[in-house]
Amino acid sequence: MKGKGIAWDGGVICAALIILLLPMQSWASNLTKAQKLYREKKYEQALQAAKAAVKDNPAQVMAHKILIRCYNKLNRLTASLTNYTKLLLADPQNPTYQYAVAYIYDLKGKTKRAIEGYKKALSLNPKLPLANYGLAWIYDDQGRLSDAVDAYQKEIKNNPSNQEAYYNLGRVYIKMKRYDKAVGIAKALLKVAPNALAGYNLLGEAYYGQGSEDKALDAWRKTVAIEQKDIQAGVYNVRGLTFDAKGFYNSAMREYRKGIAKDPNNARLHSNLARAYMHKVASKTFGRKNDKWYKEAVKEFKKALAINPKFGDAYVGLGDAYFALGRNDEGIAQYEKYVKLNPRDIKGLNRLGNAYKMLGYYKKAVAQFNRALQLDPKNAEAYRNLGFAYYYQGLQDAAKAQWEKSLQLNPNQPLLVEQIKTGFRKHR
Repeated sequence: MKGKGIAWDGGVICAALIILLLPMQSWASNLTKAQKLYREKKYEQALQAAKAAVKDNPAQVMAHKILIRCYNKLNRLTASLTNYTKLLLADPQNPTYQYAVAYIYDLKGKTKRAIEGYKKALSLNPKLPLANYGLAWIYDDQGRLSDAVDAYQKEIKNNPSNQEAYYNLGRVYIKMKRYDKAVGIAKALLKVAPNALAGYNLLGEAYYGQGSEDKALDAWRKTVAIEQKDIQAGVYNVRGLTFDAKGFYNSAMREYRKGIAKDPNNARLHSNLARAYMHKVASKTFGRKNDKWYKEAVKEFKKALAINPKFGDAYVGLGDAYFALGRNDEGIAQYEKYVKLNPRDIKGLNRLGNAYKMLGYYKKAVAQFNRALQLDPKNAEAYRNLGFAYYYQGLQDAAKAQWEKSLQLNPNQPLLVEQIKTGFRKHR
């Protein structure tokens, strides 16, 4: 540089760049430290690191999320809400603060306010990381699977490094039985993170759903070098499912138990072991009741729910086991819990309605079938079930009208045709 001033040689430029990058390095270091401490359950230390990360970069959404999670673990969530509400009142157009308040309401179970907050944050910044993820999580939990898919896709578009968004989107596709989509998402996750255990886990489940058992096992085996304990549990789970599907229930149980030995806190393994007990009773006792195996199933379903209180399949299984034991009121209670967790699940509503109907609670049954029809006006099963609920109350004309609607949607119901012709009364 000519004249007066500084000669900007390479060394000076490098030094200047280092100075400029120091705040970024500090922020990244504090956030990484907070995440690590949180995983180690050192919540007080994680809280301090998260505060430092927020101070370094107040717009970093993940830092705020970790900070709030620490407050939650330390039973100080209400204090956290007070602090963020003050920040939001001072700066109402700040999308990060809007997200933080929404996330706190989410953790408190106030989903309506959480949804409003996430949407407000996105209206201020449509590309804000984690806000669509928060929405998707709620929609998924509510059974609004199409809405969840849309929100997860937006999160991935805005935040392509969010591995959890890929995984959860794949899980939603599996719930929807769109296994080809789940395979595609699993592969996309593995492109982002080639050694992601979650990616191989998702890929295995998606292949298994397609009926490609060999591919499923191969997907599990590929992660042995990544995490021996977890992947072995996954392999045992898939092997157990394969044996179960083929009717080799004792072999299935052995595989599930091996998986549980590797990963005692795997809710799905406990639930699948319980299902194997149930299947064995149904197929191996030739109709004879075996309370011992049903009781073992109850134990395993309860273990699954103790690990994951939102594991819907385990509530259904536990309800089935209680009914098999003649503990009908306890069975209905489990179905009710499932429907509360999944209020838009048509099969769940039909199951609960049929349980009410079987026990003579016809008005309650009618209410469940009508809820199902509000969600899906073309559900032949719900019309059929509603017809029987009316029939058992002596409402013959109302019953016939519902059965005819069911047959219009699904003509292949010969027993229902016979029911309409003869009035033959048979429990369904």
